[in-house]
Amino acid sequence: MAGRVRVHCPQGVYHVVVRGVRRERIFFQREEYVAYLRFLREACRRYGTSVLAYVLMPNHVHLLVRVSETPLGRAMQFLQGNFARWYNRRYGYTGHLFQGRYRAWLCEDERYLWALVRYIHGNPVRAGLAGAPGAYRWSSFREYEAQRWAVVDGSEADKVLGQARVVALAAGGS
Repeated sequence: MAGRVRVHCPQGVYHVVVRGVRRERIFFQREEYVAYLRFLREACRRYGTSVLAYVLMPNHVHLLVRVSETPLGRAMQFLQGNFARWYNRRYGYTGHLFQGRYRAWLCEDERYLWALVRYIHGNPVRAGLAGAPGAYRWSSFREYEAQRWAVVDGSEADKVLGQARVVALAAGGS
């Protein structure tokens, strides 16, 4: 059975959530987190997608992305497919790694975007994985805090969210 048709909004900002199958862990070791971020950067480069915020939790991922003229699905298919193949080869597994298709919501309200960035960066704290957003390694909070962009497109984040340093301080509750 075919899935629902996704609406594509060129230049739209989307909140994307990906879960491990049966809500099981996706990430166990540093190499898995690093590989996912590598595939994410490559998907963005290929499809003109910009990451505005992210967090990789042990069993799910939150992304805040701005798409180009190319639909989000193309970048997500590349990202999820390549990571799943890499993961399955690494461990000698077969079958699904992710729980169905990714979920994505179009974000059009500026206040909601700010709340979403705070939510994404605060996820590890709420889950008990870190005492503060900056203490968790696998989110974009540190990129905002240091203004050193590895995965986040800093200039695009400035356009969509405003000055990145302010975003970091707001997200951290300082």
